[in-house]
Amino acid sequence: MPRLQLDLAALTEQRLNLSTLQTRQRALDSQLAAQQAALDAALRDGASPNFTEPLRMRLNEAQAARRDLVTRQREVQSGIDRLANGLLGERDPALQAEALDAAHPIALLPMRLETRYVPAFPQTPERLRIRVYPDDLNIVQHTAALTDAERNAGMDYWQALFAHDSAKAEQIKRDLAQLAGRNRCAWILRLLTPDNAAQQDEENVAPQFPDTPSIDARARQARALLLPDRWCAIGYAAGRREVFRVWGSRIPDELRLSPDWLDLGQPEAILDTSGERAWLADFDAAVEKGMALEVIQQRDVHDFSLANDVLERLLIVGLEWSKDAATSAAELAELLAAQRDSSGLAFMPSGTPTNNTEAAPSGYSVAEESAAPDTATPPAEQDALQLLTHALGLPADSLPADNIVNAHLAEQRTALHMMNALWRATFGHYLMELWNPSYVEEKDRLLKTPTLYRLRDYAESYLRPGGALPVLRVGKQPYGVLPVLGKRYTDQADPPLHQGINKVLGVLRPLWDIAVRDKVPLLRDGDVTVAQAILQTAPWSQTAHYRDVDTIQMCRKPSLFADAQNPPKENLIQNLLGALGINTYWTPRIYCMDFLPDPPYTPGDLAGVPWVLADAQDERKEAPASSYFKDFKPEQNYLKQMADALKPPQATYKDVIGENQSGPALLQALLACSVDMEHGDAVVANSKLSRAFIQSTSSMSIQVNIEAPLDTHASFSVDTPKQLANIAIPALTGQATLGEYVLQTLAMQPLSLTPGNAVKAAGQFHDALEALFEPQRDLGGVKLSLDYLAGRSIGELNTAFRTTLDAFSYRLDAWYSARANYRLEQLRKTQPEGTYVGGYAWVEGLKADRRPDSDGYLLAPSLAQAASAALLRSGFAANHEQGAFNIQLDSLRTRRAQGILQGLTRDQPLAALYGYRIERGLRDAQLGKLIWPLRLAYPWRGDQPISEPAEAIGARDVVDGVALLAAWQLDPQAVFLHLQQTISQFVQNPA
Repeated sequence: MPRLQLDLAALTEQRLNLSTLQTRQRALDSQLAAQQAALDAALRDGASPNFTEPLRMRLNEAQAARRDLVTRQREVQSGIDRLANGLLGERDPALQAEALDAAHPIALLPMRLETRYVPAFPQTPERLRIRVYPDDLNIVQHTAALTDAERNAGMDYWQALFAHDSAKAEQIKRDLAQLAGRNRCAWILRLLTPDNAAQQDEENVAPQFPDTPSIDARARQARALLLPDRWCAIGYAAGRREVFRVWGSRIPDELRLSPDWLDLGQPEAILDTSGERAWLADFDAAVEKGMALEVIQQRDVHDFSLANDVLERLLIVGLEWSKDAATSAAELAELLAAQRDSSGLAFMPSGTPTNNTEAAPSGYSVAEESAAPDTATPPAEQDALQLLTHALGLPADSLPADNIVNAHLAEQRTALHMMNALWRATFGHYLMELWNPSYVEEKDRLLKTPTLYRLRDYAESYLRPGGALPVLRVGKQPYGVLPVLGKRYTDQADPPLHQGINKVLGVLRPLWDIAVRDKVPLLRDGDVTVAQAILQTAPWSQTAHYRDVDTIQMCRKPSLFADAQNPPKENLIQNLLGALGINTYWTPRIYCMDFLPDPPYTPGDLAGVPWVLADAQDERKEAPASSYFKDFKPEQNYLKQMADALKPPQATYKDVIGENQSGPALLQALLACSVDMEHGDAVVANSKLSRAFIQSTSSMSIQVNIEAPLDTHASFSVDTPKQLANIAIPALTGQATLGEYVLQTLAMQPLSLTPGNAVKAAGQFHDALEALFEPQRDLGGVKLSLDYLAGRSIGELNTAFRTTLDAFSYRLDAWYSARANYRLEQLRKTQPEGTYVGGYAWVEGLKADRRPDSDGYLLAPSLAQAASAALLRSGFAANHEQGAFNIQLDSLRTRRAQGILQGLTRDQPLAALYGYRIERGLRDAQLGKLIWPLRLAYPWRGDQPISEPAEAIGARDVVDGVALLAAWQLDPQAVFLHLQQTISQFVQNPA
């Protein structure tokens, strides 16, 4: 289908006009603020009308000119809307997607979604109302102009640096961060960097500041940018059956979120329902602005009842087709830069908590907002930023790393080297040994060795189970950036290996879908237990298991994977191998493995075995994530030990590798096993080379006096690479054994890997291996990976290790993402820059809830009292049968309770405090004559010897309020009877 061609020239011109008007308004805002300040100063000084009246007239003229500019901007925006609607014409809006060039990806930004069902009335049908709000990523509070206070503070900072007063400069920076925020402070100092900053260390040199735009603080506005052209709401019933599709109105290029404080003539109210921000509070205004949609039963819905049926999924999606890919990418770069300079832009290491816990704080702290920024030069490594800008196709150098936290994160590069180092002992061993018949030549192998090595390169290049791209944080909101691809996408031009991977994934996809549906916890119906499980689950395995090997029982008992009594599993094996072109499905060892089957044998649990390194203080725990191997004893750095062991002599290699294979950490043992297997492969490759070498040389030489071998000559057979490594082949290795020859040859070759651009990390790594002698190539690659991993933190290694094992066992999603990573790389090879922008949001299990919005409203004079009342009401609702928590919290009772609590804090007993209130109540009721009889009947026992300090002496002559109230609650008549008896006894015996 040919691409839909849209003429965007007129739209681009109108947008340029709008930008020009906005620039003129900012200049006028600064002028307006200066004139207002001059008039205010004159009025304060008591200037005469002859002086103030011209100032007032100029101010009025500036205000009128500003209102004219605002009106013209609205007219231009209306013209943009008309042109955009004209592009749509009479065609289905969905066809507009065909105007997007398939050579560029689409960046879909998340939105916030709110829904409300409106019941049917006699005159109106059932409706579903949908509100869409921009998320933090699209909301910009930054204005690229300085206020006078910001300019003065920034200039003072640089003047202090030029005066070599670093202490004063730091103080100014801290004060500016408190005033403007950490991120804007960094932007101010960067914007005001003197043109002669290189002369900062010289004596008697004054800074030369660049010309910078100005703005009044009141002119700064929050606004939502980079929204799609319009939203589309799609409703799906059970089985993903589409039941409605509704399009919204055109969305303006910019949505206001704050009032225009400089519109002094007609200031906009905070909750104005008629101005630019009416869409925030009024549904009809939101519909007009394209930020709300309404689904009407009779008009939009087919074979579905909004009132009674359940929407399996409500999807909101929108695309910006009125801008080309280059324009959208440039605006996306500006948006991210604005976030960096206002809310803050950062990359989050994998495993960063999103909530504060007892174990660790979250990845964001409010204290960051006002802390002084780090103005040091950013590190040279910028892996995270390079990957993001490349994926999004941002213009070159449009988003510098200044003030972007963790722009250097290299988790994807670490994943590459972890996969390479572990491949031979994990997934590579599984495919080489268990997916092929035992002891067969290469020509008879089902999975050819070159194919498996191409698969290894594919995994190292595109498989990123910890995330293809780093996690982005805007302010305090994290965003996962994930390349995706349609599950049915295929490209006949893909290499055969890629097509085979796609076929295997197609066979396994149904199993994965079932597992996701039945075994993955999903938050439904407010289930707190499930929510807790989700929040406490890390995105990688938490436990490791192993399965024993029993060669004696080999093939005598069917494995779980190939249970002959389970036809569906046998069909799965046939389909899985058939996707790879293997018809003799009974020959691979996966069908008859030497692993003990399950049941009745259960996998062993590696509980207590550290993943990477045990904590020196508590071996049951992992070493601190922020630590490095260099922080520990040299003998604990097994990565460096194994890398150094890949040098002669062979005896050292055997000792080091053998010792690490039985090391305490799981990564240590697997890496040592992998290194040993790579060494064995290199030995076998050199032995094959030696046979070719011997055959070649023997055919060209003349041999004489060759005697037949005697019957007494000893012979031997070689069954393993380790045995082969101990053999010397003089024609090739001289006096050295094959194992020593491999290490010697590897040591003579240059092994180095420069960091380079993160986008080309895999390609540069494979290019470095191509320069090595082929038999030692893979072993050299493992050494390079060990050298790199030895410099990473324990936490980074831990994450990379566990996610690698996951990808080699059950993480099909990582292999699906690998397809998308490959597709994205192909796009970026032809179009390095440019991307389209859109948005999305969804909700699942949506149905009409006819319960009232609330069981009632709590009116309270303070938030604390309202919270207390809400908690008490919740307790009463759960325990109303027992009458618990049925407590009245009016203001009078609250004040009384506060008074009692204050008395208790002064060490007064509760009985005395109640007694005081009872006596006060009797006096207020003109019943003071009853106080003395009550003291006789219910005396407070305050006649004990005084031992406490004078300021803490309790009441001594007062009614025991606790005793009196307890007796009254049991039987009021008994209280009166006891009172009469006490008075009679006193009259008869006054003593």
